[in-house]
Amino acid sequence: MSYAISRLGEQGVDFDNLALNGESADSFANSRELIEASLAGIQSRLQSASRVARPGTQRESGAALALGYQYGDVKIDVGSTPLGFDETNIVGGINWTPNITENTSLSLTAERRAVKDSVLSYAGAYDAQTGDTWGGVVSTGGRLGINYDTSNGGLYANAGMYEYTGDNVADNTAYDLSLGGYLRPVNNERRQLQTGVNVTAMAYDKDLSHFTYGHGGTSVLRTT
Repeated sequence: MSYAISRLGEQGVDFDNLALNGESADSFANSRELIEASLAGIQSRLQSASRVARPGTQRESGAALALGYQYGDVKIDVGSTPLGFDETNIVGGINWTPNITENTSLSLTAERRAVKDSVLSYAGAYDAQTGDTWGGVVSTGGRLGINYDTSNGGLYANAGMYEYTGDNVADNTAYDLSLGGYLRPVNNERRQLQTGVNVTAMAYDKDLSHFTYGHGGTSVLRTT
C-alpha cells in the first residue's frame, strides 16, 4: 500500500517545480495550487483503486432446474445449480433401495451433488482485480447402505466415497463410514418414541476448507 501511495504521489506531484521557501507570495501561491491539484488527483486515484480492490459481494441469486422420477424402489433426479451463479454445475443421482428380506433393505446410491457449505463452494467467487473465478464445488461418488428394521428397533450401516472437484479448486477425495442402532420403547398407532446411537468416521486427502484461490470453502473437508 505504501508503494502504491508513493507511486500515486509521484504521478500527481511535480516536486521539482514546487517553491516552498517563502521567497515570494507568487511562488507560494503557485506551489499551493500545484499541491491542491495534486492532492485532488491522488484522492481520485485512491478512490478508483479502492473501488477496484473492494471485495465482491458474498451474495448470489439464481434459479435452479430440477427433475425427479420414481419407479418402485428406484429414484432418479437431474438438475443444475442455480443459473446466474459465477459457477453452474449439472447435478443429479440415482438411488435403489431393494428389500432383501422382510426386515432388511439395501441402499445403493450414485450421485453428483453441489456442496452448499459456503457461497464459495456453492456459487463460486470472482476476483475483480485478477479476473479469476474459482469454487463451485461438487461431490461425485457413491454410497452403500444396509438397514435392519423391526417394530422394536433396528440397526444400520453406511459407507461412501466421494471425489470433490471445482473450478480452479484442487481435487479432493473423502471417505465416510456410519454405524448406528435405535430402539422404539413406545410404538403404536398414536405414539412413537425412538432413541438410538450413531457413530460416524470421515477422512479426506487434503484440507481445502479455506477461501483463497485453489480452496473450496468446504466445511466437510476442514481439519478439526
